[in-house]
Amino acid sequence: MEPAGAFLALWSGVPAGTALACTYGPVAWIAMVLVDDKLRRRGIGGELMRRALAFLEESGVRSVRLDATPLGQPLYTQLGFQAEYSLARQCRRAGASAEPAVSEVEPFRVEFTQAVFELDRSVTGADRSKFLRRVLTELPDGVRLVHARRGLAGTRRRARSAGHDARPVPGRLTRGAAFAGRRRAPPCRARGLRRCSGRPARGRTPFCKRRA
Repeated sequence: MEPAGAFLALWSGVPAGTALACTYGPVAWIAMVLVDDKLRRRGIGGELMRRALAFLEESGVRSVRLDATPLGQPLYTQLGFQAEYSLARQCRRAGASAEPAVSEVEPFRVEFTQAVFELDRSVTGADRSKFLRRVLTELPDGVRLVHARRGLAGTRRRARSAGHDARPVPGRLTRGAAFAGRRRAPPCRARGLRRCSGRPARGRTPFCKRRA
């Protein structure tokens, strides 16, 4: 989505690590900070992060966010990030759901594209339309909508591979971004788990940090 914010580290001419930075107006997101297991503890991750942060500073963003694993948290803290809150990443094998069918959840339709953009902006406070447009174009069958009386009330997506927050796991389906009002979130979640019935499903929740 933002090639200028993609960084690849080489070690003896061989790819050793990656980092991706993407801007959403005044807010930026850093993802895919990965280093080869055999080459860790050599400063590769730190250098990738410094390059990504320099790119974002030149872009004029005011806030930089990322997901932190326990392994990467010390590095992010050294670079000035502060923990906002802590959540858990959970895994379950999806089977037949005891929850009743949810008739108000339906597949994505292209005429709701702008409504999805506006709902996401109202929930997140950022313009993520370039990311959402790519998801809606490449993975439309994995997107579900929830309707309220006055319009769109929530949406969620499911991804096998590409995606801002989707890391594929062999044999599993990854449950991607979901945003909705409090009353509409359960129907989105229930329908998503039913679609994964009989296959392992992993719900990924972020641990966010904010640059000081």
